[in-house]
Amino acid sequence: MDEHDNRLMAQYGITAETKLLFHFDGYRYERLADAVNYARLQTQSEEDSASVAPGHEN
Repeated sequence: MDEHDNRLMAQYGITAETKLLFHFDGYRYERLADAVNYARLQTQSEEDSASVAPGHEN
């Protein structure tokens, strides 16, 4: 925001707040629980892929 925006906000009694965002693997999340759930799914998927014996892929 610039000074013009700040003046407009003051003139009309508009307020703003900082929004907390969580980032994981190129995605943005508003809720930590969503970011953690996705990270867990990714980690589990990677572990499952690594546990497949060579020559036994699907």
